[in-house]
Amino acid sequence: MTGTNPEIIFEAKNGMEVFLNTAQVGTKKKAHEAMPAGFQSICFASFLKSIAAKPLFFCSLLLLFSFSCHAQDSLSRMHSARQLKNLGNSGMTLGDYGAASQYFEAYLKLKTKDYKIAFKLAESYRLNRDYAPALNWYEKAYTLSDKTFVLPLFYYALMLKMNGDCDKAKENFLLFKKQAASDDLSQKLKTQVKAEIAGCDSVQKKPVDPKIKIAITHLDTSINKIHVEAAPIFLNDSNIVYAALRSNKKEYIIQNDTLSTPLRKLYTAKKVDGKWTFGGEYAGPPVKPGMNVGGGSFSQDGKHFYFTQCHPNWKNKMICSLYSAEYNEGSWSEPVLLNKTINLPDYTAMQPTVSVNAKGQETVYFVSDRPGGKGGYDIWYFTYNGKKKLFSAPRNAGGKINTSSDEMTPYYDQETGSLYFSSDGWPGMGGMDIFKAVGELKAFTLPENLSPAVNTTYDDLNFTISKDRESGMLVSNRKGGVSSKNPTCCDDLYEYKRLEFVHLRIAGSIEGVGKDSSLSTPLKGATVSLYLTDPLNPETSVFIKKVNMNQEGRFDFPVEPGNVYKVVAEGDNYLNEVSSISTVKMIASQTLKVSFHLKEIAKEGFQLKNIYYLSDKADLSPQAKAGLDTTLFVLLNENPELKIEIGSHTDDVGSDKYNLNLSQKRADGVVKYMISKGISSERLTAIGYGESMPKVPNKNPDGTPNPVNQEKNRRTEFKVIGKVDNLDIKNDK
Repeated sequence: MTGTNPEIIFEAKNGMEVFLNTAQVGTKKKAHEAMPAGFQSICFASFLKSIAAKPLFFCSLLLLFSFSCHAQDSLSRMHSARQLKNLGNSGMTLGDYGAASQYFEAYLKLKTKDYKIAFKLAESYRLNRDYAPALNWYEKAYTLSDKTFVLPLFYYALMLKMNGDCDKAKENFLLFKKQAASDDLSQKLKTQVKAEIAGCDSVQKKPVDPKIKIAITHLDTSINKIHVEAAPIFLNDSNIVYAALRSNKKEYIIQNDTLSTPLRKLYTAKKVDGKWTFGGEYAGPPVKPGMNVGGGSFSQDGKHFYFTQCHPNWKNKMICSLYSAEYNEGSWSEPVLLNKTINLPDYTAMQPTVSVNAKGQETVYFVSDRPGGKGGYDIWYFTYNGKKKLFSAPRNAGGKINTSSDEMTPYYDQETGSLYFSSDGWPGMGGMDIFKAVGELKAFTLPENLSPAVNTTYDDLNFTISKDRESGMLVSNRKGGVSSKNPTCCDDLYEYKRLEFVHLRIAGSIEGVGKDSSLSTPLKGATVSLYLTDPLNPETSVFIKKVNMNQEGRFDFPVEPGNVYKVVAEGDNYLNEVSSISTVKMIASQTLKVSFHLKEIAKEGFQLKNIYYLSDKADLSPQAKAGLDTTLFVLLNENPELKIEIGSHTDDVGSDKYNLNLSQKRADGVVKYMISKGISSERLTAIGYGESMPKVPNKNPDGTPNPVNQEKNRRTEFKVIGKVDNLDIKNDK
């Protein structure tokens, strides 16, 4: 037997199985006849997660030269060492790591000293998510090479970490770092060593906070089968949609040159009397025949559904692409393939999650291996302009989210402005861990590991939150799931529930105050924006959410304990007002109340108090700078959309021309100082009025100078002259 390639590969990206035809037309029978007697039973290997062998993260379910009952001894009698090695290499190439491990084990019974094949055997076990034998063979590969082949050390340490032995893992990570060569792969892995050790020190050994009480339950076998279940989406608190290949069969038989090809579809599950049960196939958008469907995400209004379908391209490379469908008059439209800017030819785009950004536009975060990323699979985003029906070009979510390894399964929680995602590049427990970052687009806080309360040393993915916010779903290959071969082969759905959830809300009202009146009235059309203050840089905050006042003239936000928030109230023709609210030490459910009284913008402008100048001087004094810091700078920060005019005035000492030039220098000085504080120059206009607009008379009735009044006339004022056209100009701190 020469190791003929099989016809069907069942490949998947993070539980997104898709069939790939790898042979030329008409070779199915030839491949079938090339198999030895007893090998015509094709066994579906379990899904697997690739962590570090390549900068890719994928699940695979392949039909190779699989077998159900032939031991390695039998294989080594039937085939030469060369044949066994070739068959094992074919399995690795095609992704059938279960079959590859069988052939490599049989080969090593004949060639016991081949450390390179021992390493490949370890790789086949790791990629098949069978971590215990992988650990054993990585160690053997390193030892068989007389400790000159260093690459197995990294993965040996990784397997130790995933099996819970962090002390020994750290020891071997450091040994690898010391001995590794300077090639690109070794350099990448040496960089990853830092994150792996940090995961041991800061995450795996960190005790679970006793205040975080979470119960995690495996959904029953009416939902979880031996293949991967993935991508749960909450329709409401008692109904979810998820992606699956619903079969408990391990074997498929080739007969008469035909092969049944089960497809991944979307299904529902419902919660009845506290228990989740299977609910049937999801009656969503129609799916193109022969396509495998991955998870998706609904827009905030429920009218758009973005999801993934996968197919092989002309090179037989499996490509997953993003589609959208619209819900109108009780039915879903035919799915539309998004444009080639988003679905870049020959690259994968998958796992969408939808939010609304600060401009009110739909923002879709998704996963792709497209060029321009940080490495492996990255999280990207694009926006949708509903009025123009246009999609923006995708942009990378940036280095606060993406690493040189893989980031997968994003989920955006609109209520708290939080992006949940899985990664093996940030410090974690061992496999893919779930992280949380607050913000939007490219502006996020640093990711926070959800800790051992949620994560395990295995792969944890697809974190989602229910509508009641007390529970949710995740996907994991942790021990205890339904497996086809080894205890950690396959991803299942799990429900988590917070046993002592603290409900916190910020609620209040907005009133407008007229410039000539102390009376205030509810401000119709006002909006409130919520920001999270960065604890490492209190002057920096990230946007979470914007809401409109309701019919009662009030607003309401859910927030989380342990944070400091900035709340910004805005109204047309009114100056913004900002309030800071802390939830750092709050352990009981409550509503935090705040009221805003916005001042109407005066057309004649506002005088900046305490911004006076010495006679004949344009320089800002320390006192003047302190006054600007607490007035104009604060106002510009709180009203980032405003354009203002800085107007400077003088007394009547000197000629008109001289005073005009002096006042211009004073106005320019204020503008220059604001720019030095980070305010955009496009928002500032400086005008010197000289002595033409005195606030009070410069002279006494008898014509003598009035020094007190002259000082009052040496002043600086500002007035609002418009708004910036592009809010992205906000380069203010």
